[in-house]
Amino acid sequence: DEELAVKKLKESVVWKRDTLTGWLESQAESLPTAETRVIAIGHESRPLVYSGCVNQRRGEVAGVILACVWHKALEDAGPTAQMDYVLDAHGYQPLLNLNFMPYINVAGSLNSYFAERFHRIVLLDVPTVMSVLMKAILPVLPQKTREKLFFVRRDEPESMSALHDLCVNEDMKGMIQQLLKMNGEATSSDGREATHRLT
Repeated sequence: DEELAVKKLKESVVWKRDTLTGWLESQAESLPTAETRVIAIGHESRPLVYSGCVNQRRGEVAGVILACVWHKALEDAGPTAQMDYVLDAHGYQPLLNLNFMPYINVAGSLNSYFAERFHRIVLLDVPTVMSVLMKAILPVLPQKTREKLFFVRRDEPESMSALHDLCVNEDMKGMIQQLLKMNGEATSSDGREATHRLT
């Protein structure tokens, strides 16, 4: 659909100019140590981006950081690349995420700037308190993106295959299992740097 493609391209250009460029400038210094980061390269050279909610710190706007990391991951991977994303919602901190607008802004870009750039999105241990944010975001997501969402839980091992299937070998799977163990046992962001050294 050429007309739709042109429409999405124009929306992408506007979103990058009016939103993403400013976000990238604001995060330039902090992005290399951000909790959201590429932790591995999976099948078909897809970057695997991970966010651990327990490691969010005061002053960090997670939605803004998310968009910047996604952009950089895809920029490095190439113009036709896709990525996988894991949101580890254990330790989600609602008081650090009272402003939903960056999340809604990013969700809106999934149908233009990030259209067709996701292979799979894994949502791990989503708590009830996060449902308010999810209810605000889900209606904005395109249907194709919603179909790529997988809700999994640490205490339901069979559900974890949606994540483990993204691993190219046992080393990658072992690293991810260790990361999830470290963050799953954490109650604050004190262990953030240790998890970065692991990944």
